Amino acid sequence: MLLREVVHVSLLATLSCSPVSAQNLDRRLENALNHFLCDYGTFKNFSDVQPSAVEKKLTPDRQAVFHAVIRALIHTPVISKGKPVRPLIDYVGGVTGIWGVRPGDTEGRRQFRLSVVWKKELSLELNQATNFSKELWPWAGHVLLPGPDDNPRAPARDLTLIRRNAVRSFRQVRRRSPKLQVAFLHEDPSVGEVDLDFDDINDPCHQKPSNSDPGSEADPHSHLMLFNDAFTFQGGELRMAYVDSKNHCRDSYQ
Repeated sequence: MLLREVVHVSLLATLSCSPVSAQNLDRRLENALNHFLCDYGTFKNFSDVQPSAVEKKLTPDRQAVFHAVIRALIHTPVISKGKPVRPLIDYVGGVTGIWGVRPGDTEGRRQFRLSVVWKKELSLELNQATNFSKELWPWAGHVLLPGPDDNPRAPARDLTLIRRNAVRSFRQVRRRSPKLQVAFLHEDPSVGEVDLDFDDINDPCHQKPSNSDPGSEADPHSHLMLFNDAFTFQGGELRMAYVDSKNHCRDSYQ
């Protein structure tokens, strides 16, 4: 059995559908972080796929988006008919891209997200979910395919962004930001992405490339503060070395 398969079996044993206590959330978080770091390292053909070795290869901005999205996926169940079905993390089959800052890029859809492999059940579950709504505008959907996520200055032509009617996207229904956004291809629902949206229709500052950046902040908008208010763990708040106030409202990262 491959290492990836061994870790995957271990993770499934932990991510059950039983009621989630604060302690269980923390245990799931540790298992999921280790599992998907190993999974990502395997996908990238790293010589050392131990979680600690893989994380050392991530810049602080990419560590930030990875930890934030994994926490949010664990914390967020799919709710159908008023009852939680499974946490979203259970529908992730693998992480194939960890996207952080892309200096000079005005396209927010190419930054601060995870490219993922979704399990086949996700499409059906989201169709029936009451805590996720379909995007109102089909042209707004997008999926960033796996690519040079470890090269922030890779030219845009080396990235593949699938948009519009080729994509199905769903956004978490919450009163306040952040909101998880899940997307996958019509033709192959296993190919997709996930990110956190910090936008607010009354706050045009967030309609910028920093929209999904968990480390972006400018008084009074701290994405990290909003994140920790929304997704709480007994083991403590998300802390990270990456914080960016310089580019919060800019049209691109400098």
